[in-house]
Formats: sequence, structure tokens, C-alpha cells
Amino acid sequence: MSLIDALFTAFSIPFMARALVVMLVLAVVAGIVGVLVNLRGLEFISDGLTHAVFPGLAIGLAVGGTSGLLPGAAIAALAGALALTWLDRAGITSDAAIAIVLTATFSVGVIVVSKSDDYAGELEALLFGRVLTIPPEQVVPLVVVSLIALLAVVLTLKQQLFRAFDARGSRAAGDSGLALDLVLNCAIALVVVAAASTVGTLLVLALLIVPGAVARLVTGRLWWLFPVAAGFAAIGAWLGLAAGFAVSVGAGVDLPAGATIVAVFVVGYALVLGVSALSGRASRASRAPRSPRRAGGAATSAARAAGTAARAAGTAAATGAGEGR
Repeated sequence: MSLIDALFTAFSIPFMARALVVMLVLAVVAGIVGVLVNLRGLEFISDGLTHAVFPGLAIGLAVGGTSGLLPGAAIAALAGALALTWLDRAGITSDAAIAIVLTATFSVGVIVVSKSDDYAGELEALLFGRVLTIPPEQVVPLVVVSLIALLAVVLTLKQQLFRAFDARGSRAAGDSGLALDLVLNCAIALVVVAAASTVGTLLVLALLIVPGAVARLVTGRLWWLFPVAAGFAAIGAWLGLAAGFAVSVGAGVDLPAGATIVAVFVVGYALVLGVSALSGRASRASRAPRSPRRAGGAATSAARAAGTAARAAGTAAATGAGEGR
């Protein structure tokens, strides 16, 4: 299989085209939301929401089949976001609140799935996703859910950034911390809903965390974080799908599409981290003195300049005193 076939021709197949459309939209939205997750340090909350979605997926699948996955996940995710926000406001430490929601919801999901006839198959699909088997009728709902999350973040972006860097200043300016937390948690929950229906609940966190972490390595400019994260996520999703197709079809080795996409994300992060480390080392080396001889010469020149300046100042003082007499 040629590179052109893997990168372009493969997506003329209907199921690959559906996977590409959903993953591109989802990856871009997850990258943008993930920047705020990174700035606010909400990685553990995001992990809690991914587990909170699991019982919704299980119940939706049990009640309505594959068409019930998205509504069930949406209800569970929004309920989890509200619960986490309320527990945090009630004075319970954030980590404890997340642990409570995580363990309670995940156990409920496992109980529901265990009652089905195909327990192992359904559990695997819910945990690891079904990117290549997205039904045609679910493409639009998944895209809409992702875009709603994006809209919620874009409409409150300035306030979210203000709160991320100065929570007290944000409250003093009249922003409601509760409202902003609810909006961001619900946006994260919606991204988790769309991602859990595609790459699975265990791999969702990579879509939210890795692009934002890459953007922080690439640029220090605040407003560049969002396009960098979105661009990295989109390219990673595309290359992940292409790599999975090339290996599965060309080499005959079956690779799960969701896990392959996540692997590409992680490899991309490792490459960016390595380049960043090397460039930082080179920058530090360029700022250091090149040789002791040159450093000594610079010190000698500086001493000579200081002596000349001192003699000039003494001469000017003597001249002034003579003129005074």
C-alpha cells in the first residue's frame, strides 16, 4: 500500500470517511477544550467525567441499542458534571469528590453491562470504542454534540482564561465562578460523550490532555495555544486513522483504530517534547560564555572601561573645583 493510498484514498471508503469526519471535528474541539483543562489543572476531573459516562453508555445500549448510546452518555455526563461541581462547592475536596463519582458510576456501568448476553463484547466496545463502525445516523449527532461544547467554551473564553489565571480577580470583576465552572465541566462532559462513543471511555483522556500539553511546549503565547492544540489534534486523528488502515489492510495486522489514534497522539507528544528539550539545551548553551579566554578578555575590557570612566569623572570634578575658585 502506497503512502497516498493510506493518507487519501482510504477515506473514499464510506466507513473510513465517517470516521474521519467525526474524529476531525471531535479532535479539534477536544484540543481547544483541553487547553482550558490544562490551564485550570482539571485533568483528574476530566478523568472522573470519562468514568461517569460509562453507566450512561451501558444503560443506553441496554435500552435502545447503538442508537441509545449518545443520549444515555449525554445524560450521565451532564449529571456527573453537575455532581462534581456541587460536591466541590459543598466543601468536599476535589480529589475526594472525583473519586466518589468515579467509583460509584463505573461500578453501576459494569453491573448493567454484566446483565447483557454478550457481556465481553459489549464491555470491550464501551471501553475501547468503535471508531470504524459509527452508524451513518450517528455522524450528525456526534458532530452537533462536539460543536455545542465548542460553542460553550468560545462564548465564555475570556472569562474562562481570566478565572484560570486569577480566580479572585475574576470574582471581583463580577464573573460567577459557579457558572463558569458549570459551563467548562459541561463542555468537558460533552466532549467525553462524543469521544466515549468513538474511541471508548478508557482512551478519552488522551484527546483532552495531549493536544493542550503539546501546545504548552510549542508556544508561550496565550492565544496561540488554541490553534496549535487544534491543529495537532486534527493531524493526529488523521494520521492515526491512516496508520491503522495501512497496517491492518496492507500488512494484515489488525489494529484497533481508537488505540492507534491515541498512540499517534502520544508519539507526537514525545517528539515535540524531545525537540523542545534539545532546543532548550541549545539555547542555554548559546547564552553561556564560549571560552574562558573570551570571558577573561571581556572582563579585562570592562575593567579598563571602568577605569577610564573613573579618571574622566575625577578630571571633571577637579576642573569644576578650579572653576569654582
